[in-house]
Amino acid sequence: MCTDKSMDILPECSSVSRRKMITKKEILDAIHGKMIISCQAVEDEPLYVEEKSIMYLMARAAKQAGTPAIRTSSIRDVIAIKEETGLPVIGLVKIQYPGYEGYITPTMKEVDDLVAAGSDVVALDCTLRKRGDGTTVNEFIAQIKEKYPDIIVCGTAGPWSEGSDYEAGWRLAKDHKIDMIDEHYYQTPGWFIYHQDYYDQYDRNGSKVYLGEYAAHAPGRPNNVETALCEALHICGMERNGDVVAMSSYAPLLAKDGHVNWSPDMIYFNNKEVKPTVTYHVHKLCSNYCGDEYIESTLSVNEGRKGVRERLVVSTVRDSKTGKVYIKMVNLLNHPVKGKLDLSSLKDRFGEARSMDARLHVITGNWDEWGVLPKESDIKVKPEFDYELPAYSFSLIEI
Repeated sequence: MCTDKSMDILPECSSVSRRKMITKKEILDAIHGKMIISCQAVEDEPLYVEEKSIMYLMARAAKQAGTPAIRTSSIRDVIAIKEETGLPVIGLVKIQYPGYEGYITPTMKEVDDLVAAGSDVVALDCTLRKRGDGTTVNEFIAQIKEKYPDIIVCGTAGPWSEGSDYEAGWRLAKDHKIDMIDEHYYQTPGWFIYHQDYYDQYDRNGSKVYLGEYAAHAPGRPNNVETALCEALHICGMERNGDVVAMSSYAPLLAKDGHVNWSPDMIYFNNKEVKPTVTYHVHKLCSNYCGDEYIESTLSVNEGRKGVRERLVVSTVRDSKTGKVYIKMVNLLNHPVKGKLDLSSLKDRFGEARSMDARLHVITGNWDEWGVLPKESDIKVKPEFDYELPAYSFSLIEI
């Protein structure tokens, strides 16, 4: 056992390099409101190399792109990524034991290994699935919290946005005061349109949400303008509920042409080229231009029908460190919409100036296109100004 109190003490310190202690608050503050990159590959997937982990290379790129933390799924990847990036790591182990229905960090052995490897957050199955050792999930969580009181425990509510696993996961989170719950769901474009208030009713004082996997799945699983814009709607909802949703990560990210075992993916590649999709560009903009303070803003249009208004969304955030303001707007209609944007809550940002210079990023195209690129231009903005949202578009204004 190590006894140096200036270090982050792990139960088996001899097996890992020492690292400076990162507190729960520091980790949660670092990831709050940010998009997390998941770097993991399992056997039979193109990026899995048996001889050694190469996920640290993916994590290096993710760090360069600005992610505040990495999610990964094996001991060797936790060690390699931690050594390469120094970022907080959300670690889990996928292993199937006889008698266990769950396979995500199912026993204390995996928890011990993850903590010893340097995981800052341990992710595990918090559902009521059968456990082969005869313990209940309540007992399992209690064992973890007793042995590692300072580790962040991230449970899972199963692969759905409702149902028995979801309800059990959240009930256990409340009973055991679990730090964070990892939600996964893949839904139709319509679900995202009509569930923009999904997190509005969540307990503001309960476990934080890590939306670890999500995507809009249309028939045939395309990755196109429609699905990307539906995900942009959801991101706007998560920004509005930033006190509940601590972080999110899209899944999956990469796939090689001809070796795809899951669709859709964000980026496709072959031996000659890399082919980012429109979803990649939307998520990249949202990730690069995010804030930690939600700002009230209003987009007024001459259209009151509910089904139409639900396809027009605005979200405004501010970065408290830089003072930068980012306005995101989504138009899921097949025609341009003229609107008036009210930013009167930002009068302090404008000061005596009647207008300010801003940078506009726009992604627009036919609903079924997949290779659309963002376009940039300079504009002037006022506390209240007119803006026409192009058909099927995502607009981002940085002030």
